[in-house]
Amino acid sequence: MQRVHMGRIGTALAAACLIGGIANRDAFAAMAKEASEPRTELLPGEIRLNLDLIGTNAVLRFPTETGSAEDITYRKCSYDRATEQRLCVARTNGDASRAIGLTLRDRSGHRQTAFDSLTTDTVVVRQGRYADAPRGSDGDSSSRSFRSTRRYAGVSVTSDTRVLDGVDTVYTTFSYPKQNRHVSSAHTVTYSNVTVANSRRGEVVFPTAGVIHASGVSDVSGANAARNYWLNVTVLFDGTRTPEAYIGGKRFVLDLTTGIATPKPIA
Repeated sequence: MQRVHMGRIGTALAAACLIGGIANRDAFAAMAKEASEPRTELLPGEIRLNLDLIGTNAVLRFPTETGSAEDITYRKCSYDRATEQRLCVARTNGDASRAIGLTLRDRSGHRQTAFDSLTTDTVVVRQGRYADAPRGSDGDSSSRSFRSTRRYAGVSVTSDTRVLDGVDTVYTTFSYPKQNRHVSSAHTVTYSNVTVANSRRGEVVFPTAGVIHASGVSDVSGANAARNYWLNVTVLFDGTRTPEAYIGGKRFVLDLTTGIATPKPIA
């Protein structure tokens, strides 16, 4: 099992939908043998993906993000008997709000009123976030809505692996009246049987199995000609830092620490 410590991942391009389809064998050869330090520069034919947008950052973080008795998320929620969930008080900050609901079960499938690091086996996390930026002096405005349902199985400290299934959906809008321009986008990430070994020391452990699929569209309208940008990415996890991925229907190798996707020729 490969392990690396995650560094800060920089802002990446959202141009996965604009692939020219160049299968560069030299670039692939450079990625064939993984180095101890991930390469950050792009070679011909490569693209850089936004790892947050396509969901891989959520996958890499989830072993230490959920299932911890010390996690403040669990401590600040209270059990609601009507819904049989632990509900976190919706937090509002200006025009931003967030709410979380947790359903906890033991290995026998019985619901639990509180998280227990030894007996809790499954956690279903439902959350919604909304942020509406106020209009500036020039009238510009933006809004963002996030909805997520994720099921984490095997969260007990006695479990060797954890499995993630679920769906995230994000809607965003930007309005620029003076430029007569409007941008709207919708993105969905689906997690299917993503399996990760439990990390005991806070290290990033790459998923050994499972698939994530990210899809979306951005529409730009205004003074210039209308444009559409499409996102279609599927990542097939195999326990390495560089699993196979299909981007816009073309085969790549994706580095999970840098977001660099290298064309992979068909053998």
